[in-house]
Amino acid sequence: MSNGFLLAAEADLPGVGDIASGFGLDAVGAGSFGSHQAAAAAMQSASNVGIVLSHAATRDASFVALLHVLANSLRSAQLILAEPSDRAAFAFLPEAWPSMALADARTRANDLLRRRSEAAGGGTPRAQPLPPAEEPPPPPIREQPEAAAPPEPPAPEPLPEPEFERTPEPELQDEGAIVGGAPGARAQEEEDSFGGGADLATEATPEPSPPPESVAPAPQSAEPPPKPARSRAITVDSAPADATAFAPKKLRRGEPELVRIVIHQPKDLAYVIKAARKIDPRTDAAPSGMKVGDVALGSSVGVSLEVRGAVCDGAIQRRTWQGEPIDFNFSAEADADVKQTVFLARVFIDDAQIGVLAFTRPVGGPKKNAASNDRVRLKRHKRVFLSYSSKDRETVSAIATAYEAAGVQHFFDRTSLKSGEEWSPRLRQEIDRADLFHLCWSKSAAESEWVEKEAEHALTRRRRSNGKKPEITVQMLDGPPWAKHPPHLDSINFDDFVRAAIVGYARGDGQS
Repeated sequence: MSNGFLLAAEADLPGVGDIASGFGLDAVGAGSFGSHQAAAAAMQSASNVGIVLSHAATRDASFVALLHVLANSLRSAQLILAEPSDRAAFAFLPEAWPSMALADARTRANDLLRRRSEAAGGGTPRAQPLPPAEEPPPPPIREQPEAAAPPEPPAPEPLPEPEFERTPEPELQDEGAIVGGAPGARAQEEEDSFGGGADLATEATPEPSPPPESVAPAPQSAEPPPKPARSRAITVDSAPADATAFAPKKLRRGEPELVRIVIHQPKDLAYVIKAARKIDPRTDAAPSGMKVGDVALGSSVGVSLEVRGAVCDGAIQRRTWQGEPIDFNFSAEADADVKQTVFLARVFIDDAQIGVLAFTRPVGGPKKNAASNDRVRLKRHKRVFLSYSSKDRETVSAIATAYEAAGVQHFFDRTSLKSGEEWSPRLRQEIDRADLFHLCWSKSAAESEWVEKEAEHALTRRRRSNGKKPEITVQMLDGPPWAKHPPHLDSINFDDFVRAAIVGYARGDGQS
């Protein structure tokens, strides 16, 4: 019977069969379950889940996309590192997940295989003798109050694998020793586990000691007490989040100014404002914040900042949401010939762009106490259209999952189209309804006739609405080099400065 799953990139699967066999796991890849949602559901109910991380795995887009889903849905997993540096390439995985070297996992798996082979062939490990075949005589019963036949000794329970009676190794002695299960459950409930003993060949299973001679035996129940059932429920805690922007009321030409976007719970707003003014007495909050909504604890929260009328390194920054305020700090220097700057802060939850917080600040001015002309525009996306090539469907499904988790309605044709529907009329209708056109661009998308038609219709719709909707954002799925786009799509910002950071994050090397 399978003890769980060992997940690896397609390039690594052929080399981890011995590890999977030793621990009694099924070796699987990102595409073994048909979809990332099905894979996440299967692994949530598994007793053990191991994940092999390697340099080759960072180039497997489907494998990386599945790990993003598991990072937010799987309680725990045992990470197996081909090289020590491979853990940093997947920094979005929870820090609490334990890790072990690939060589150590292979050694332990081979030892388990050897023990099973010896047991099957009649041999026994030298320092791990099996219990004698004949029944041991019943323990003597003294001071028996009534003459009665001696009780039958209870039938011996099946012994688990010896390694689960040993003391766990110090580096693996935690809840992660049994990955994917409930905390506190013991390893002997499974055939094998990653959290095996420290020295598996030096201790024997202790035999039960007889009862005290001078004390009458207490009444014993006919059956041993039941073991607590292992809970399979996966609970994901969350906390509400708002976004508040801070910048000086008036920017000074030729001087760098601090611009801060803070993600925080609504109840912490007063504390956040006080802390911001302590950092920079000239700063002031934008007139209105952005309601992000409930965000699962452990999710990756990202913010990028685009500034018009100033120079700013606004590449996307990412932090982990644990319910405490998170600061995203940027530096902006106003251009010499502008009277005001426009700030566009994009907020991401995992790979989903949740909304844009926009505000303005005046620059310089002849009057010392000129009235502030701050303006703020708050928009949280309500409906998103995902445009992509069918060859990129598995990668884009992770983005669709992120939108679903964030509570943003989205059109993802694989799940949104009914059987027999005509594509062209329905797609045009969905683009017209969306306020964000999320274009997933790649080499495959550049060759797709449907992606080109969808982008053209989005541009037409935007021109007819005087630029109001839909907003168009581009996410690069592969590269560099970036896939070229047709000249008639030049009005779409394919040179968005955050694209390199997003691509790096999708490959696992873009963590800030």
